[in-house]
Amino acid sequence: MDTAHPPRRNTEMASIVDQAIALDARMGAANAWVFMETAQVPLSVVKRVLGMPAQRRSASRAN
Repeated sequence: MDTAHPPRRNTEMASIVDQAIALDARMGAANAWVFMETAQVPLSVVKRVLGMPAQRRSASRAN
């Protein structure tokens, strides 16, 4: 088990972030940024998710 990130506690936020990651792959980071901003994802999370993809949690760890 990867110990770099604890399991997500906020499953709603995890779902939004996972959707944004998919959106990033399809339509680019700017669209993913706007999507997360609209969903009120904290700026620190938006920056980490889009700016440091190697530090993302895997979708399977959302629960």
